[in-house]
Amino acid sequence: MPSGYTAIRDKYDLLGGASGVLGPSTSDVRCTLRDGGCYQNFEGGSIHVTPSGGVFATTGAVRSAWRALGFENGDLGYPTTALRCESEDGSCVQEFEGGSVVVGADGRAVVNRP
Repeated sequence: MPSGYTAIRDKYDLLGGASGVLGPSTSDVRCTLRDGGCYQNFEGGSIHVTPSGGVFATTGAVRSAWRALGFENGDLGYPTTALRCESEDGSCVQEFEGGSVVVGADGRAVVNRP
């Protein structure tokens, strides 16, 4: 079994499995992405294994913005961090190879590029 399978399963379990934020799976693990990346879709988002070995979930408005830009094939590339919600203003951010997606307290996503 390729390491992408194990990495996705481990991250999924860490995030609560089927009763967690991602919910049940809606696809099998596929390791067919650019530069050897892997992914699996779930009702509440997806988990990607990047070519460098990072394992990141994308959900909600961040995932919608990333999808609109072409996922890993678009300007943002692969995710490089997990979603962080540490701001006093209620916003959250997830970093990608080519920028970041910030979700404000109002739920709207803004894409920032360097």
